[in-house]
Amino acid sequence: ESLYGTILVGVCECPNGILRKVVTDTSQFTKSDVSSALVNRAMKEMQEAARRIDDDIASGEQEIDGESLKRRAEAELGAWAQSNGGDRFAEDGDSGAD
Repeated sequence: ESLYGTILVGVCECPNGILRKVVTDTSQFTKSDVSSALVNRAMKEMQEAARRIDDDIASGEQEIDGESLKRRAEAELGAWAQSNGGDRFAEDGDSGAD
């Protein structure tokens, strides 16, 4: 079984203000109904991560340069993977929770 998460953050510093869109996606391969419950929880948590990023951009707490957004998305994904699978999703012993 496997579970993948993607966060895409788009920000435009337009003449009429900052426009933003945060999109999430999860994909999975599951073999059981128990796994389906995990996937449903994972999708909800991914949407919550997107909302946190969007709220922080709106409040000015989140820098909107590409590198800052990349670090934030990676941090959210790391925490998400840790909460949904722990070390099973880690590479080379890295828990992804930096």
